Amino acid sequence: MHKILANLLLLCLFLALAPATVRAQGGSGPIDASGDYVNKASGMTFPLAVGRFTRASLFHFDREERDVSASYNLVTGSSGIVTSVYVYPMPQPPADDTSGAAHAAACKAEVDRRKQEVFSYRAGAALMSEKDIALAQGGKTYPGRLAVFEFEASFRGQVQPLHSELYVFCDVAGSWAFEYRFTTPKGFDYAGSIAGFMRDLVWTVHPAK
Repeated sequence: MHKILANLLLLCLFLALAPATVRAQGGSGPIDASGDYVNKASGMTFPLAVGRFTRASLFHFDREERDVSASYNLVTGSSGIVTSVYVYPMPQPPADDTSGAAHAAACKAEVDRRKQEVFSYRAGAALMSEKDIALAQGGKTYPGRLAVFEFEASFRGQVQPLHSELYVFCDVAGSWAFEYRFTTPKGFDYAGSIAGFMRDLVWTVHPAK
């Protein structure tokens, strides 16, 4: 009974905050996996748990299942963190882009697109800050972009101010993008948990074929 109630709680958290339908297109739908899920297209493994975070759902946004997401939740007392991780192909710059300008432009456009998604599904969302970041994975350090938002929405059945962080990494294994979205009540001590999740969810992607 306790396991059933816990699963229902995680599902409610997910349904309240996850933006899956924003990106959905033809051929999209949930992915049924009872254990660790390995996406065939990318090689990315989404385990049942990452530290104290428990996987709540899996979703694909295209028929080929090249654009996928996993949602994880951390429940801590009356608070917690709702997390969505997206892995999808990143358009590649022309082979003659020796200066990297085309790649930089494509990455900026990708970040802007994901920021706009937040505004589209969260009325009243305010962009509080934005900066370049880096994440160490597999012995390499990957550049990325962090955008921080605030808005009001229902969390654990109560409408309250929320803090949301969007992370975008444009060039992983030469052809994949990673996106993280973390949402938690404003004032919750989230920093250590978010850093731990991003460290412990190991990137297992391979170059796109």
